[in-house]
Amino acid sequence: MNMEPYRTTFPWLLARMAKEKPGATAFRWKRYGVWNRFTWREYYQLVR
Repeated sequence: MNMEPYRTTFPWLLARMAKEKPGATAFRWKRYGVWNRFTWREYYQLVR
């Protein structure tokens, strides 16, 4: 894998996933027996 350094940072990957797969699940967690999730779009907007 010969990628340019700036294309391997988490901010770059996050922006890319938010554009390419905005409705896909970025991560999920379980709290009080209920599964919650963030999509790539939601996570990008949250940390932007």
